Amino acid sequence: SYRTAPLKLGYRIKREWKSAYDITTHPTITSNGAVTASTTSDPQSYFDDDNIERIGTSCSSSEGCNLALDAYNSAVLSTETFSGDVSFIVKVENRKVFGTGYQSGLALFFAPADATLNLVPTGRNEDGAFNDYVIAAVSDKIHASIDHTWTTMKYQTDSGTLSQSGGDGYKNTQGYLMLERAGNVVSASMSANSHGWKAIGVPKVLPSKYAGAPIKLGIRTFRNWASSYEISVMPTVEQS
Repeated sequence: SYRTAPLKLGYRIKREWKSAYDITTHPTITSNGAVTASTTSDPQSYFDDDNIERIGTSCSSSEGCNLALDAYNSAVLSTETFSGDVSFIVKVENRKVFGTGYQSGLALFFAPADATLNLVPTGRNEDGAFNDYVIAAVSDKIHASIDHTWTTMKYQTDSGTLSQSGGDGYKNTQGYLMLERAGNVVSASMSANSHGWKAIGVPKVLPSKYAGAPIKLGIRTFRNWASSYEISVMPTVEQS
């Protein structure tokens, strides 16, 4: 019976297609029964300096990764591989805005199992080579004065690299990106708060050789000719 069974309490925002929301609340609980209070531990970064290769980046399990201008683009690549279904989620903790135009972009990607950062093209004028090298990627682009995030998902097919676009009415200075593989289907999503996810295009079927095959996970910046960048993120990985 639900009359006396233990339960948890929660509340949420219903977006109703509004462009934004900002609501402050003070929740209280009155109960004649037993109340067991528990705390939720802070998320831990899957990446730390012991399980990655890195360029212009520092990572720790408690603080996540900080991608700052130490190279034309910063990049992180896991040293271990992931087989089967995987969800790669990156929360933007902080993102400095430089100047008045478009900012440096952030990207998540799946790379072949034999990838190293020496093989992943991340330098100046290598964006096209990067898209052709990785198995799939999702990237964002924001503007200093526009409350919108543009997103793109790149993915491999038997005939080459294809892409699809998306976006939403918030600036990804403290939001989320997610890249997932289920079998040989890849999909990407974005969220302002991790409670409601918006798909970036539709799920796409990868070439059969990538179905459950070991892959590496990575994060990188896309300079976009911006003067500088500094992006702090918290990467997490879920496997099934």
